[in-house]
Amino acid sequence: MALTLGVQYNLEIEEALKLGIIERQDVSELRDGKQYILPNCMKTSRSLLNLKNVHLDESQIRAVTEQILNQIPGWKNMSIGPAKNARIECCRSLAIAAILSDATTKSIISSQEVQRCFSGHPALFKVQYDYANKRIKDSTFDI
Repeated sequence: MALTLGVQYNLEIEEALKLGIIERQDVSELRDGKQYILPNCMKTSRSLLNLKNVHLDESQIRAVTEQILNQIPGWKNMSIGPAKNARIECCRSLAIAAILSDATTKSIISSQEVQRCFSGHPALFKVQYDYANKRIKDSTFDI
């Protein structure tokens, strides 16, 4: 299941890139003098750490970025400078990936619920009938 979700998340990112919702950023300018600040994994074309927002909600990205940044004590307490800015960009990229994966997960769950509802999945329709009074006594499904 995790492999399937991982593949689906990657497909969602590729689709968002095609639609122009996000872009891959050039990380070559994120240097501190002659040294790269960012890890080599950010320089690959399929990395989640080099995503750039184009059309997503900036306030939502900012909020998720802050949450990610605050979870890493060493990054949160760094002094302002190129190294911290590079790590903030890392967190922004992860926030974009998290927002896209959240939307993908919700879409998958929604389609599963609709399929089960219309196909009459037995787990959704556990109902106790009161045959004497001709009514439903108890239900695990909203009717």
